[in-house]
Amino acid sequence: MFLFPDPPSSPLKPATEVIFLLDTSQNVSRDLLKVEKELVTLLLQHFNISVTGPRGAVIAYADRPSLTTNFGEDFSDRINSIPLSRAAGRIDRALQYASQLFARSDRNGRKIAILLTASRRNSSLKQLRDAEKSLRLNGAQTFAIALTEVPDIQELLAIVHRSDDIFRVSRGDILSIQSRDIAEKIRNKRGMIIGMSIG
Repeated sequence: MFLFPDPPSSPLKPATEVIFLLDTSQNVSRDLLKVEKELVTLLLQHFNISVTGPRGAVIAYADRPSLTTNFGEDFSDRINSIPLSRAAGRIDRALQYASQLFARSDRNGRKIAILLTASRRNSSLKQLRDAEKSLRLNGAQTFAIALTEVPDIQELLAIVHRSDDIFRVSRGDILSIQSRDIAEKIRNKRGMIIGMSIG
């Protein structure tokens, strides 16, 4: 099997909106939450997220989603202050919340939802597919970043439109490389082949 490198990607256009969904459920340790926060911070930089350019929002979720930072707001220390939860992770609710946020947007650019997850499945596949469909109907593309060594592929396939929209991050010491590759492929609307690690 031959793999060819992706062509250089262009920066996200100023009208682009990106929502990051951070898993804070009972399956996430303090160290893993730290990895999530660092990864999102790096992706914000790679995407050049700002108030005037491509803009971003952050949702923290466990059994219920919570808006940490809305579009156009200053991220500053808000990401670092996201706490852990002892509740189960409901990915479907987090995705539906992101869909509602996109629906209220006044921009007509590209919409990207990036889900970080270490949760065990607490939603039915139908609930997950319905949530992904809601995002697509609002013009958004969903990407999933699995934070576990052995992700639930069936669950992840229910929340993305294509299998190559799934990524896996399992080592915090190479985040700078992983984040750059993930950002590059998202800008190109491409992902990784399942089963191959990044970096």
